[in-house]
Amino acid sequence: MSPTVAFNTAISFTTNTNWQVYVPETAVSYLSQMLALARENFVSAAVGMAAAAAFIRGLTRHSSSKLGNFWVDVTRSFLYVLLPLAIIIGLFPCSQGVVQNLNGPTRA
Repeated sequence: MSPTVAFNTAISFTTNTNWQVYVPETAVSYLSQMLALARENFVSAAVGMAAAAAFIRGLTRHSSSKLGNFWVDVTRSFLYVLLPLAIIIGLFPCSQGVVQNLNGPTRA
């Protein structure tokens, strides 16, 4: 991946847009997709959910000056919403016989 595409990808995850201008199967390795890009997709979504929770608290709490802890919201959205959904949704293809390997494209 070229430095400009890597920078664009990092900025897209930081701004929670997840805009990818490359084909992951040809630009990065499978290990990089599993460890780096999948993690950033999860963290980006968790940060967006935490920001939405803080925004809603800000609209509803007129008498309080505290909006809560952002890191607690990120951890809760990651552990209690996104991770269980990923496990449940990820088990469906496994139950249907879909195989994941690290050997590259498999022609059937």
